[in-house]
Amino acid sequence: MRKQEMHGHASVCQHLLSVSALVIALLLLWAANTQPAYAQGSTYYVDAASGQDSSSCGGSSGTPCKSIQAAVQQAKSGDTIRVAGSAGGTVYTYPGSSSCESETGAPAVLCVFKKQLTIRGGYQAGRWDSPDPAANLTIIDGQGRYRGVFVLSYNDPTATGLTLEGFTVRNGYGSGIGKRPGDDALFGFGGGMFAEYAGSIVVRNVTFDSNTAKGIDRSSGYGGYGSGGALSFRHVNNAQLLDVRFVKNKALGGNGGGRGGYSLGGGVFTYATTLYGNGLVFDGNQSIAGNASGNGVDGGQRGDGFGGAASFQHGSTVLFENVTATNNYARGGDAVENSGGAFGGAFKSEHATFTLRDANVSFNTAQGGNARNGWLSNGGGVEGIDSTMVLERVSLIGNLALGANGTTGDRGGANGGAVNVNRSNGADHVARLTMTNCIVADNSAIIGAGAKSLGGGGGAVYGYNATIVVEHSTFARNTTNDTSYGTFILLLENSSEAGTPRATATIRNSIVSDHAGTVGGILAILANNSSGVLFENGLYFNNSGGTYGSITGLNTMKNQDPDYKSPGAPDYDYHIGRNSAARDGSSSGIPVDIDGDTRDSRADFGADEYSATDPLTYHTSNVTEDSIFISWQMDPDFQQDVVRYEITHDDQGVAASDGTTVRVIDAGMNTSYTLENLDKYSLHIITVNAITSDGSILASTGSNTYLTTDTFLFLSAVKR
Repeated sequence: MRKQEMHGHASVCQHLLSVSALVIALLLLWAANTQPAYAQGSTYYVDAASGQDSSSCGGSSGTPCKSIQAAVQQAKSGDTIRVAGSAGGTVYTYPGSSSCESETGAPAVLCVFKKQLTIRGGYQAGRWDSPDPAANLTIIDGQGRYRGVFVLSYNDPTATGLTLEGFTVRNGYGSGIGKRPGDDALFGFGGGMFAEYAGSIVVRNVTFDSNTAKGIDRSSGYGGYGSGGALSFRHVNNAQLLDVRFVKNKALGGNGGGRGGYSLGGGVFTYATTLYGNGLVFDGNQSIAGNASGNGVDGGQRGDGFGGAASFQHGSTVLFENVTATNNYARGGDAVENSGGAFGGAFKSEHATFTLRDANVSFNTAQGGNARNGWLSNGGGVEGIDSTMVLERVSLIGNLALGANGTTGDRGGANGGAVNVNRSNGADHVARLTMTNCIVADNSAIIGAGAKSLGGGGGAVYGYNATIVVEHSTFARNTTNDTSYGTFILLLENSSEAGTPRATATIRNSIVSDHAGTVGGILAILANNSSGVLFENGLYFNNSGGTYGSITGLNTMKNQDPDYKSPGAPDYDYHIGRNSAARDGSSSGIPVDIDGDTRDSRADFGADEYSATDPLTYHTSNVTEDSIFISWQMDPDFQQDVVRYEITHDDQGVAASDGTTVRVIDAGMNTSYTLENLDKYSLHIITVNAITSDGSILASTGSNTYLTTDTFLFLSAVKR
């Protein structure tokens, strides 16, 4: 195997505006509900339907402004602006001009410069007491021409701050700012919202929909970069995203003669920023690099696409909790000779610190561009270079790293179907990945088409010069294609760097199962040079292709079935069943599992701690004056032991001719039943039992009491 050249992106730092005197806070204020401590000020009112813009509008609810910007112009630090919406949606567009443009150099629907404001949408016009954004949709619309929101300060970042709450920001467009010097005239930041050199930004209960950041096209050199289709934070001391949705936003690199421009973060881009996010949804965002009309390599760089959902760049510290990232897409640019690569189908971290907790990262794709020689695709779900990344209670399902197609030359390598972590050469760089309580399943690293394969792999995980530590995680059914390596993990290091191993993976109390390539003989694990993989307790089951390199501790792993609930499509349920060999593993010190359930003193291997629930439960019921419909549900773990269901019906009404009130009904294998021709206003006690082949009761719903009646009781515990 020929080791593929690793690709760093240090020039990103050189191309982005920086201020040497600016010190970025490194300790994140994790409290999600903390708001800036601004002095309490005045309140202004905005209503697009009835308001009028003037030098005195908005000061009272009876004379609202028509545009949000008119109220911003009058407001002072500490003031609050209340904005009216409507059931059908009230739309606020660019007002035509703004004094803020002379400072920012670019028009925006809403612009805040050197002020600390709170702006809330979702009010009903004429009723300004409390907002309801769901009922009163409030829309900031860039109309495909203007940026939605611009927040800016220069000399004193603490002078500027914004809390934006209860809006939909859509169709914003951010491109190069012609009044600025250098690359800022070419680079597009934050089509929905761009905040730079600000003290505190809070975005709460906001949807960013179909916004675009676009780099400028150029006939020579590199194309402009597109960064943060929805939202860009550059040099923001403390930013918070709370209950924010990013849908169908795009970061687009500009086309170039030498190479295409980078695209960085279809949803979110950060640079030298401290960011906390909670309750975030990223769905269908795209980061697509620009194309090159020539060679595709310029200044040692290519047209690369970073982070379909988000890209965190130099000096950023990011913590995201309670996140869903699905169907996001990063793509490298096309070229004549050498295409661009894709890095992080959902999330990309570079020279940054990124922590992701309680997240679902599924069905995202990183795909290299096309040229005579194809290039890399790294990390279908998450990719980090020279970064520290922590993943806790994260599901990575069905992500795809798809190498670029080379027409007559190189096949683009694919590295890390789910996760890629690597360190560029240099002792001052760090690449560390910690995974705890993660499920990594059904991901793929697929090398692209072409004449010559440079290798690649790591269906689940790829590491280069990296330190990887895994605790209580489950890896299953990840794949690679031909001429690639490590359907589970591919671990590489640069052999020219002397000393102790530069690439290590320690995997404790975890499950690794059911890995196979698309053709026979692909290795499940490859560790080259002095790199090594160490296992400490767990399950290693049904992995084809063998291993190569320094692999130790496999003798501590059970070779038995983990008994997943419902692996693969359509459920992708990798919780373990009652017959799992992963149960009662060993004491690990990890207190909870992927669902937050408490682990036993002998914790189960993998991400899930088996939880015995009631195997037989009522599902639905419906009562009329003379009938009762019931249905029940059996835990799949126990279903194979059931031969029939019996219903015990105790009729408290008129007794049968033989004096009995209780009858037993054989329901067979049906899981619903209707009792008919019952007496009106009579009481019925019903129990469903699951019966085994020897006639014993495996499980029971317990007794449930019903009254046949045509009168509905309106009580707190009774639903009509």
